[in-house]
Amino acid sequence: IEYKMPLIQQILLNPKAGLEFNNALRAILRQDPDIIMVGEIRDEESLDIAIKASLTGHLLLSTLHTNNAISTIDRLIDMSAKPYLIASALRLVIAQRLVRKLCPKCKQKSTKVYEIKGDFFEAKGCEYCHHSGYQGRELISECLYIDEEIAQVIR
Repeated sequence: IEYKMPLIQQILLNPKAGLEFNNALRAILRQDPDIIMVGEIRDEESLDIAIKASLTGHLLLSTLHTNNAISTIDRLIDMSAKPYLIASALRLVIAQRLVRKLCPKCKQKSTKVYEIKGDFFEAKGCEYCHHSGYQGRELISECLYIDEEIAQVIR
């Protein structure tokens, strides 16, 4: 458990005590939770239980390692999920990346010509950013909403 939060029940898995992901998720489903958060879906059995949880009306949030949102569909199929189940169980896929932010103290306007209109800046480097040209990170998200049209393509 990375963060303890009030009003949220969390379970620390302990395979030595027989509390593994699959039987823990089954036990959680019997408690009729509002939302289920699974750290990561790692195998076919976990995926199967997660899909069943979603199909029974539970909101299940999880992570999966892919390069972008649409690759999630292929990854789930590679993990032996049937396309019609994916189309029925999946509602939203969010792919995210952290990208470096240009240093606000030394960024300079780019002289390059781009097809897209707007102001573009480049990294330079200064003492403030330890001469890297970057300071901090920014989250970039790609959201794929599974509407009926996309669900039909998946099926």
